[in-house]
Order: sequence, then C-alpha cells, then structure tokens
Amino acid sequence: MNAERPGFIEVTIDMARPDELPKIIGIYQQHNGNCKDVGCQNTFVARDTSGVAVGAITIEKIQPGWVGLRTVGVEPGLQGRGIGSQLVSGVAERLRSEGNHSITVDLDITKNQEGFYGNNSFKPLDSVSMVYKPED
Repeated sequence: MNAERPGFIEVTIDMARPDELPKIIGIYQQHNGNCKDVGCQNTFVARDTSGVAVGAITIEKIQPGWVGLRTVGVEPGLQGRGIGSQLVSGVAERLRSEGNHSITVDLDITKNQEGFYGNNSFKPLDSVSMVYKPED
C-alpha cells in the first residue's frame, strides 16, 4: 500500500461487531450488494483511525480450506482512497494464515472489478471468478 498517496486512508481490519452490522448493511445496499448473510462470524470490517466502520467484506466458507469473498463494500464517499485494497488484501492474508488454500471471488464481469481484484493479487480462475494468488 502507498500511504503517501493523497487522500489515502489507513484502516485496521477485524471482525464486525453487532453494533456495526446496520452500517455495514447500509454500505452494501448502496452498492446493491447482498446483505442476507452479514453477521459477526463471517464479516470483516475496515475501521478508520477513529474506529468508524468505512468498509466490509462478508465471506462464505465453501468447504474446508476454501473461502469465497461474497460481498465487498466501501463507504461510497471514501472510494478510491485505498480502503478496498487494504480490506481485500488484509482479509485474504488473514484467511490464508488460518489455513485456507483457496480464496475466490465471483465477478459480475465488469472491467472495474476484474482490474481491482487483479491489482490485489487475484488471478483469473475461469470466466466468472478469480482466485487469490499472491507473489510468494
């Protein structure tokens, strides 16, 4: 990450707290994201330096060792400031360190999503999904 980039917002990433779930759902709804599976056991939140939730990722455990990123969202007014990249890479690394060998994301097949995930160490898996493959 380039913290020297103008407008960059440093975040910390952890599991969502119950009091943050309404805000996370609101962020997802602004992106037309799926909110039905949001919970404290499967949703990671990005918090700014004041502790405010500014983005989130909800995951799905598909089978042992395989996790899918299901819904990702950043507060619309804060997009383009490094939050999404920190969130995706931080969550992917955490999942990997917990023994998950396959971390995938399904795409809506838009160039923006493919480029975003490609810039965050995801490689094409097939025509509709990508897999996390950091340079080792």
